[in-house]
Amino acid sequence: MRTIEELVSGAPVFSKLTPAQRKQLLELTVERNYRKGEIIILQGTVWPYAMLVIRGLIRANKESPEGRCLSLRSFVIGSVFWGHGLFGEYCTPATLVAYKPTTILRWAAKDLLSIITENNEALWDLCLQLSQRMMEASQTITDIAFSPVASRLARLLVDQFEAERQTHIERKMTLEEMATTIGSTREVVCRLLYRFSDKNMIQVDRSRFILVDREELNKLAEGEIVLTKE
Repeated sequence: MRTIEELVSGAPVFSKLTPAQRKQLLELTVERNYRKGEIIILQGTVWPYAMLVIRGLIRANKESPEGRCLSLRSFVIGSVFWGHGLFGEYCTPATLVAYKPTTILRWAAKDLLSIITENNEALWDLCLQLSQRMMEASQTITDIAFSPVASRLARLLVDQFEAERQTHIERKMTLEEMATTIGSTREVVCRLLYRFSDKNMIQVDRSRFILVDREELNKLAEGEIVLTKE
């Protein structure tokens, strides 16, 4: 298990700081703990901080006025979230929720930026991180606008199989969580999973998914094939 010092030293931007600057950063750290399901940042609020996840899992969920929810991104151990309020009176565009018991390290804008702006490499890395976040947001919009739900679900499964490096994976996400991740509904996800099973791409049981035809699942994820209506 990595120490707090190791997590900070290995995190984007912070890794570019000098040892003395990281020591100063650690002295300004505020640690916060959250229960599973607890809201960390509410959509629409100004949050002038950055945080590093040192335990648990956080998801950024975008909520519509009608109550629909889309999971934009996950923050795992070692991930850094740069609050929009760090850079002005900008509202957070999503709600960040702890999906497991979670611990974060938090830094206020005035403390953090005074250190980063003294280090050109760290400042440049921050620019790269924010640019990457914009590109990821653009890709999410593209996927939602132009990719069929079946392709988005197939991509989610492919990513999970690749992450585990196995042909079977535990069902760690509920149907509701899967639906939130791909911008759909629980009912549609359930129906599509069994369509994938009928097409012999995967097998589905109560506790896991089993990969049967990686090539066909990849083709569906990449939009090279589509599921025909039956």
